[in-house]
Amino acid sequence: MIGTIWRAGNLGLAFAVELAAIAALAYWGFRVGGSPLERIVLGIGAPAAAIVLWALFAAPKSTFSVPGMYWVVAVLMFGGAGLALWTTGHHVLGVLLPAVFVVNLLIIKVMHLAPAN
Repeated sequence: MIGTIWRAGNLGLAFAVELAAIAALAYWGFRVGGSPLERIVLGIGAPAAAIVLWALFAAPKSTFSVPGMYWVVAVLMFGGAGLALWTTGHHVLGVLLPAVFVVNLLIIKVMHLAPAN
């Protein structure tokens, strides 16, 4: 029972961190664009690009299984989200979001909690 709760909690946290990264990219886009059109394009485009890359290469049931692409997409998505938060003045969150992702990923990998494909 505890193992099931631990697994569900860590997988739930992984999903929450993914959603937080997407939200951070959207927040960044809406904050940094100069004109209203730029803000809309960046605010929607940055998270949309992250979602597409994640779905294609990094999700548990991703479309393509390319060796090493998970790590490239994860670094782009979570590093980009951390950088996005940092550049918008949220320094603690900019460090905390990628750190939580890394610790959570280590727990999932070391304890073999990843969902079956």
